[in-house]
Amino acid sequence: MKTVKKVADGLVLYDECNTRAVHPPLRSNANLDFTDASLIINSGRIDMDTFSYHDLVFELHNGYVPRHETDVGGISIYRGAQSQALFEYYAQGETAVVPYVKLVKHGEVYYGYGSEDGQVWEDKGHVVFGHADKIGITVKGTTPYELYSLKVYKKEYITLYAVLPGWKVKVWQNGSIVADEAITAEHCRLALAAYPFTGDIAIYDEQGNPVVQDKLVEAWGGDEYCCTLDVDLLTEDDVPLAADVERHLGNLVDGTIKSVYKVRNNRHEAVAAVLRIAPYSPFKDWAMLAEDHDGKAGAYENEILLHIPGGAERTFWLRVKRPPDAGFVDYDFKKTECLFYLEVV
Repeated sequence: MKTVKKVADGLVLYDECNTRAVHPPLRSNANLDFTDASLIINSGRIDMDTFSYHDLVFELHNGYVPRHETDVGGISIYRGAQSQALFEYYAQGETAVVPYVKLVKHGEVYYGYGSEDGQVWEDKGHVVFGHADKIGITVKGTTPYELYSLKVYKKEYITLYAVLPGWKVKVWQNGSIVADEAITAEHCRLALAAYPFTGDIAIYDEQGNPVVQDKLVEAWGGDEYCCTLDVDLLTEDDVPLAADVERHLGNLVDGTIKSVYKVRNNRHEAVAAVLRIAPYSPFKDWAMLAEDHDGKAGAYENEILLHIPGGAERTFWLRVKRPPDAGFVDYDFKKTECLFYLEVV
């Protein structure tokens, strides 16, 4: 059985407004008051830089009700000091609270939403606003803006990688199905109603057999998960090999590099792990793997199968060696990186 392992975080900021402070990446240019459970913006604005985000979700829980025609409060987008676009969720003369509002950025298009419960969202329209550099909250007039929480995350959905077309994924929360999707590519996007999300997830193959039965704990939009065995790759000294970090193994001074690594099974049940040099690796023919037999390497192959008992480790060898028929001309092997990728499948 595989697991869904988080490989990238989507959360930018989650502020429950109970610390009597404005937290980075937000900056304040406003007249503020604080209570034990809210941030009160009397006038001015608080905002954050957004030029580095192509996609972003800016979501508020508030108690703001404009009481005069000149009162304005809500999520704003800014372009420099002169231009701004304000999303206003209240019709003229309206006094009802719209407690949840959010702005979803997709490139230069900004979509506004309102909600009574933070679960079901009503489309409030969109604007195209090029070269914006900030998103925040602007308050003008005589009515303060009371903010109970602020969530900023990277996307409206989570992404699952290392899945296959024909598989299916289901997500439950409190016993109710909240997502049921057929997978059509080698990744899958799941848009959940509210974040952070905690619930159960299951992935099934074409025959309906479970591939994954796991939990999502405080998942945020923009989180990325890999459907994989729950194992860790470690150096001989128990240093984790991060999946997204390049590692320099040394120079081919004598034509060969040999290293010893370990794979650790984090589950209680035994697993069969296939370790391989990814077929898309530029130098896939240079790197080979071998099982360890009492401190010595077995036969070197492009991939090896290791049976690992629950909670146990297995040692394996990695050899990097230039093939005799490499065919490179005028190639400086001492100064040029020979890239390959190690996978667990």
